[in-house]
Amino acid sequence: MFDNANTSSILSISDIEQTRELGYLQNDEALKYLKEKQDFWKNLAKISAGVASGGAVISNPIVGLGGAIGSLKAIDESLTIDRLVSVTEMLLNTFRDEGIVLTPRVKTNEGMIDLFVKTSDGRNFAFLLRSKGTARVKWREDRQDFCIYSQQKNGRTRIEKWSELVRVGRQLNQATLLLKKEKDPIKGQNGGELRKPVTKAIVLTGKTIVDPNNDPALFLDFGLLKQESKTVIRVLIGTAIHLVSHENLVNFLRQPESN
Repeated sequence: MFDNANTSSILSISDIEQTRELGYLQNDEALKYLKEKQDFWKNLAKISAGVASGGAVISNPIVGLGGAIGSLKAIDESLTIDRLVSVTEMLLNTFRDEGIVLTPRVKTNEGMIDLFVKTSDGRNFAFLLRSKGTARVKWREDRQDFCIYSQQKNGRTRIEKWSELVRVGRQLNQATLLLKKEKDPIKGQNGGELRKPVTKAIVLTGKTIVDPNNDPALFLDFGLLKQESKTVIRVLIGTAIHLVSHENLVNFLRQPESN
């Protein structure tokens, strides 16, 4: 599926998009490949920054392309893979012995699933990974939109819309529905597995977190401990989308205790 020797391929993040036609890289095999891409983009970001700041231009074609892409593009791609590597590695280290199956960057005609997760008991999760610096994310019912709250140097709180989360949340729903419609083996091999629901969530990484001041009715008890949490909310935007702070993702995936 992937050709590390192909220079034109490795220069695009799109070549870590996976489809059923080409077969899926999963778990350790997928993580190894993502780390190779991570190293490449980190190096390219450093080179691009040097070229952008007036450093010497090197004749190597890969290095030269680094300057052409530009520092911001390289850094953005690097951060995208950093998020994916971090979350994939965390979940694999925690659940590897429990039979979890992690499939990163699942491409569908309805959009991308950053990470598709199947637990050993057959539950399905579809994640998108997003971050917005040091900020708190809140669902504004009055605006029917997500907003980010960040602290400014002058002590004031800056409020901005983050409408991308609404758009990608709806797109994530369509992508998961397509997996069922097309009987994609990533969900399972029989009708029962294909009919199982998929829990959809946007995972906030880095220093971006769920605002604890969200409407209390939005917060969920979740995971093994089923304890009161201020880190997961559930929002209806045509479909149910969860917003999860990444440090609580492991507990979010835990099978709840039966009552």
